[in-house]
Amino acid sequence: MAASKLTFHVAPDASPEQVLLMIERLAEDPAHRFSSTRELLEFSEVWNIDDRSEIPSLAIALGLLDRDGSEIGITKTGLNLQFLKAQVRSDVVHFMLYSGWTPEDPALNPFMWSYLTVCDYLWEHAPLDILQATPMLVEAVITQSEHAFTGVPGYDTGSVSFSDKSIRGIRKWLDQLRPPVFQGDMFVRRHFCPPELLLLALGDVVLKTGGELGIDFLLTSARRDLLCRICLLEPSAFDRTLDWMLPLYPAIVEPGTRTGAYGRFIRLHRTPGLEDLAS
Repeated sequence: MAASKLTFHVAPDASPEQVLLMIERLAEDPAHRFSSTRELLEFSEVWNIDDRSEIPSLAIALGLLDRDGSEIGITKTGLNLQFLKAQVRSDVVHFMLYSGWTPEDPALNPFMWSYLTVCDYLWEHAPLDILQATPMLVEAVITQSEHAFTGVPGYDTGSVSFSDKSIRGIRKWLDQLRPPVFQGDMFVRRHFCPPELLLLALGDVVLKTGGELGIDFLLTSARRDLLCRICLLEPSAFDRTLDWMLPLYPAIVEPGTRTGAYGRFIRLHRTPGLEDLAS
């Protein structure tokens, strides 16, 4: 049976160390363009970056590199990522992976749908031994793909390519998060996350749940749940983490002007981007 034309596999060869090192080196000469993927990989080998096409492919999907005709180079997003503190870059890329798929354009980056589906499963069932849960995670992605992708051109319900190797690809990114989400092989929800991640998550949830800029936005239990899923955060730690984040970005977000029995309000002045996170 022919494999689905949609890519659900998350390649472990495109590891955080490899992708972020490539961006770091390209940021040293952002105007330079490469005539082909092969030329880029030959450049990268000098810096001990693996000769694997999955690395630039993931960077392109994340918007860190772009391909203009046959030329490849770093993007403004890639440069903005490099400007961030090194210890938060993996959390920011985690956000990009988690939020990069939308039901409005399901054929674009379906592997990111796999990533968010696995993250959601881990969060919902935490604490969870990922090695023991790998067969269930694989089955969940394959089974749930039918609901999300039936009718999408290129999707074949009987030939979704997703396996324990894909889980290893996802774990490589999750292993880089700080504070960590693994204690040995046990996935646990965090009791804090970088404020940069929470700010990006807040912008995403406001956009996707009908919020408006400049207007009080109610953090309902459902919205808080979405934010905790993105940040892999323990719900009981949400308010403390939000209180830490709010004073850091007063030009972007502030407490709402109202309080109520149904939850807290915040007011987002503009949708945050990576350029807002640089220290």
